[in-house]
Amino acid sequence: MADAYASFVATLLTMRASSFLNAAQKQMLESSLYLRWDRVYNPVHALAFHCDPYYNDIRSHISLHFGTSSLELNKGAVTEQCHSALETLARDKCHFQSLLGEYLELRVNPCVLLTRLKEFEPRYIWGQIQEKLPHLAAALEKVYRALASTVAVERNHKIGKRVLSA
Repeated sequence: MADAYASFVATLLTMRASSFLNAAQKQMLESSLYLRWDRVYNPVHALAFHCDPYYNDIRSHISLHFGTSSLELNKGAVTEQCHSALETLARDKCHFQSLLGEYLELRVNPCVLLTRLKEFEPRYIWGQIQEKLPHLAAALEKVYRALASTVAVERNHKIGKRVLSA
C-alpha cells in the first residue's frame, strides 16, 4: 500500500516537473492521475506510506522542495488521512483512542528502531516494535500483510456496481 501511494506521488511530481508539457497538458494529466487514484484510494494507503520507514527521507525531501500538498494527492492533509485510516482500522472507540495515542506518540517521538532498520520490510519492523506501540504495531502489521491484489478486486466490485445489466 505504501508503494502504491509513493508511485502516485512520484508520477505527480514527474508530471509537474516535465518541461515537455505545457500547463494545459499538465493539468489534464494531473486530473487523469487523480481520477485513477480515486479508483484505488483508501486512507490506509496514506497511513502505510506515512509509517513506512523506507519513505522517511523521501517524504521529508518532497515536503521541503515541493510542499506538503504534493504528498496529499488531492485528498487533504496526510495527517487527516491517517486519522481516518486509524478510525477504519479500529475495532471500537477505545481501540481507536489507543491507536491514535500511539500514532501521535510515534509522530512526536519516532522510534530509533524505525530509522535504523529501514532496509527491512515494514511488517517485520512493526513486529519488533510491538512492545513499545502494541496497538499501532498490530494494526500496521495487518496493513503491511494485506495482499496487493485486493485493490484490484475492490476496484472490480466498484466498477461492477456501476454497470447496468438486463
